Amino acid sequence: MKKSKGLLLVTMVLILLLSGYPATSAKAAFNTLSAVMYEGQDYNYNFLGMGKIEKVTYSNKKAASTVKIEDTTLYFKANKAGATTITVKGKAYTYTIKLTVKKTDITASFVKKLQDGTYLVKITNKTKDGYVEYVSFATVLRSSDGGFLKFDDVTAAALNPGATVYETYEPDEDYNVDLSKSTLELNEFEIDTGLGIKFTDCTKKMIVTDAKGGKVAPGDTNFTFSIKNNNTKVAANTYYTIAWYDANGNTVKVENINPGYINPKEESKITAYVPDQEYGVVSYKITVRAYSKVYPPKKPVEVDIPHIK
Repeated sequence: MKKSKGLLLVTMVLILLLSGYPATSAKAAFNTLSAVMYEGQDYNYNFLGMGKIEKVTYSNKKAASTVKIEDTTLYFKANKAGATTITVKGKAYTYTIKLTVKKTDITASFVKKLQDGTYLVKITNKTKDGYVEYVSFATVLRSSDGGFLKFDDVTAAALNPGATVYETYEPDEDYNVDLSKSTLELNEFEIDTGLGIKFTDCTKKMIVTDAKGGKVAPGDTNFTFSIKNNNTKVAANTYYTIAWYDANGNTVKVENINPGYINPKEESKITAYVPDQEYGVVSYKITVRAYSKVYPPKKPVEVDIPHIK
């Protein structure tokens, strides 16, 4: 009997792992799932062993909705902050998903056109506790009379809660754009809500050492600075921004670079290249944003297995 019970437990654990849902509760019954998503996220879940999906209902239809159903797979989307219970009735049994939808607050706006023809964009993440690992905004460029000119996108990465980053968008042609008529619309984003994943904002622990102190001397083509991870336990996925300024303090160029993960107490030396003289660069500012993403240790999970009718 012991051997049979152990085999059944391993089988059920494998089913749960293979299903790949972003958030599950450890002691939950096999046919009950707890999950967290953010407004605008979508997901598809393949219900193994329950047979063809016959009916799906939502206790709160405003929080989430079905996109489509394909045999044993449910495609659904988080629409509005709130809680809902999704009941999925299959041929073999019924599955329940207790879903919490959290508010998404990621904004973007055009700042100005830079002298190299790119557009400076400000992107801010105000999502509570939401670590935005990637975000994309659709750029809709319009002329002064409101006429449509160009549809494209601008992306950013590593937006910790409360973080702001400046990115540049470069159109493939020199359009006569009116930024007051142009818009930026949230297109897609990635916030990992997987079970047991722990995010930590490491920004304040990243120490920048720059001997030049933000000044560019005539003839400078490059300089070296370093970023040290002053954390003692976690590696930090690190991004830095260099904003370049002319003698009047105007932003003339912005660069965002990801040197990768920096291990605890380690220092990464970086070479930055000064923009061409035509930009008239005399100073710069380096800002850093960083976070750690720690997955739970892989170990057997005990799951309560009820009798399924």
